[in-house]
Amino acid sequence: MAPPGAKNKNPPNSRKPDRGSSSPGFNWNRFQKQYLTVAFVKSLVFDPARLPLVTWIILGAELFLNVFVVQNVNYTEIDWKAYMQECEGFLNGTTNYALLKGDTGPLVYPAGFVWIYSALYFITSQGRNIRLAQYIFVGIYLVQMWLVLRLYSKSRKLPPYVLVLTTFTAKNPATVQTRLSEAMIIRSFDYPKFD
Repeated sequence: MAPPGAKNKNPPNSRKPDRGSSSPGFNWNRFQKQYLTVAFVKSLVFDPARLPLVTWIILGAELFLNVFVVQNVNYTEIDWKAYMQECEGFLNGTTNYALLKGDTGPLVYPAGFVWIYSALYFITSQGRNIRLAQYIFVGIYLVQMWLVLRLYSKSRKLPPYVLVLTTFTAKNPATVQTRLSEAMIIRSFDYPKFD
């Protein structure tokens, strides 16, 4: 410590901030050394400890792909209109299943289906706002994906590439992910039909 009245050569706030690890902002060099390496990429592919990070990467990719599909792939009408007709009958007071019908025939789903789709009936302007329904099903699909991927992540048994393969490959024996995605997003929850 300098005696009173002596001039300090290095006042406390006169130092230039170091661009190293003590800098509070983003450091490109540190990022590059830590994440843009072959070792880090290998760990993303093979290290089960990286499953939580890979889960979020998969969910981000799924979100991007599903929004792209909703925006760019034409909606295919299968049963949505019939579901809304059946719900409309229920909402008009009909509770006899034999009388609840749509374009594809009588209602064959349980009462829980009727209640859930009745809510969708109101949210989607009596079923006319199909784009909104598709986005609701994107949300349901992503929550379902997150729950499944979370189970895999908690196990810490599988290498991350297994999650990627089961998520993004068609007709994989372990999952029916592509069909489920198509059913929930493009067709607004028509159950998947398997070849």
